[in-house]
Amino acid sequence: MAGILLPHCGALLGRNISWRLEEARRRQRGDGSRCWRRRRFGCCCVFHLPSLATTLKESFQSPECRRLVGTFVPVALAVAVSHKLGIGFEGDILVSIFRSSIQLVGLGYALKFIFEGEKIYMCSFAILFMILVSGHTAGKRSKELPKSRMVATLSLAVGAAGTLALMLLLRVYEFKARYIVPTAGYVIGNSMSIVGTTLERLRHDIYVHQGQIELALALGATPAQAVHPYIRRAILQGMGPIVDSLKTVGLVSMPGSMTGMLMGGSSPLEAVQMQIQVLYMLLGASALSCLFACSLGWRVLFSKNFQLQFDDTRVLS
Repeated sequence: MAGILLPHCGALLGRNISWRLEEARRRQRGDGSRCWRRRRFGCCCVFHLPSLATTLKESFQSPECRRLVGTFVPVALAVAVSHKLGIGFEGDILVSIFRSSIQLVGLGYALKFIFEGEKIYMCSFAILFMILVSGHTAGKRSKELPKSRMVATLSLAVGAAGTLALMLLLRVYEFKARYIVPTAGYVIGNSMSIVGTTLERLRHDIYVHQGQIELALALGATPAQAVHPYIRRAILQGMGPIVDSLKTVGLVSMPGSMTGMLMGGSSPLEAVQMQIQVLYMLLGASALSCLFACSLGWRVLFSKNFQLQFDDTRVLS
């Protein structure tokens, strides 16, 4: 649908820009009448609106467009509930829907370009971009931790890129952009929330138990020994949701990638095989990312003299 409407909108926008430039030249020559631009803009709109209306009518008659429009019914229901209860969440819902639609359309064109080219540097650039964005997002969740964005980005890079490289080395996936980019996006996206939760729990526990940690240091323990119990708790909290989801997959929930393959016409066994590969890869990448995040996370909380360096002006969340 976007591919149908964009040419018409682009034509209208292009003509409007050209009219503005011509109007500026007319004003410099002394002919600054605005009615000329209004007449030209009105003529163009009258010229384009019938073809645009015809295109809209034809597109709405297609099954694909009807299904797309039908998916907005739950959105309208969510907006109505928010308005009815006076929550005031309508604006955020509409903004999120608009942003996600634009981002997914852009993703579709980007993946089409990457898949058609089958170039390694494009795959590398796409994976690097996903790691940087997810690292920034995960780091914001634990912003009280010093250098949290750097820690989260490096952890995701080690976990996701390392696991993906291992899978390619073992020939679990074919060395093609069609397999590499979607798998990396799924793993990085899910690892992002896990790393953010792990770092926030680690920072919180170390902040709360400063007295015990300093006492352990005074008795001769190394910083790694002093914070070891809190590292274990952080990893357990970060890895808990994915382990629980693996226990119930196929019984309570059906993963999104498997659902997409089934709706796309793949056989159930083929969809199950691909889903198993992705889920187990996600488990390994998450464990590696959590371990690396905790390993870097506690180090940025200690000075070179092995002293905890918390800013007391920060608010404990």
